[in-house]
Amino acid sequence: MNYLIQVLVLRWGEGQSGSKNPIQQIKSTITYLKIATYEAVTGIASTEGNVDDDGNGSGSETKYITEDQALKINALIDDNNLDKEAWLKYSKIEHFNELEAHRFGSLMKRINERLAIIATKSQA
Repeated sequence: MNYLIQVLVLRWGEGQSGSKNPIQQIKSTITYLKIATYEAVTGIASTEGNVDDDGNGSGSETKYITEDQALKINALIDDNNLDKEAWLKYSKIEHFNELEAHRFGSLMKRINERLAIIATKSQA
């Protein structure tokens, strides 16, 4: 496995732009491969792959969703008998009121996409 990662790091990292040093290139490639593998295995887009801002958000205060938004997520999950623990784990939080505000729209989109898949399968 380590050999495979080394080969992929060397091949994939060759064309990278920017001023990354070799250690940063390796770390970026490994992170990318972990995210891509997770998405391929689960069929669910990871949140990690969607929030990388190359450090541009560092230092700013984190804003969380409102109580109404948390209730909306909970209701959507409960009303459709979805696995709340799985969605919390997917979101890397313990309670939906811990969800960062900028992630609310993408989480709602993912839940609704999942419901559409379930509906399609139940009609078949």
